[in-house]
Amino acid sequence: DTGELVERERVGTVVETSSPENFEKAVEKTLGLLSEGTDLSQRCRLAAKKLFSLEQAVDKYSIVYQRLS
Repeated sequence: DTGELVERERVGTVVETSSPENFEKAVEKTLGLLSEGTDLSQRCRLAAKKLFSLEQAVDKYSIVYQRLS
């Protein structure tokens, strides 16, 4: 689930349902993320490399193929 990845990697916030309270919570969370030591854009790049790199995809496909054989 993409929302789970976003939260776990601390690269953004997810608004569960469209309500003023949930938007307020999301803004507060986002401001908290922005105030952390690591630059948010850098965290996004690192998370993308970790989760969606070619090497990661090859490793995952390799595991699937090994299970099938």
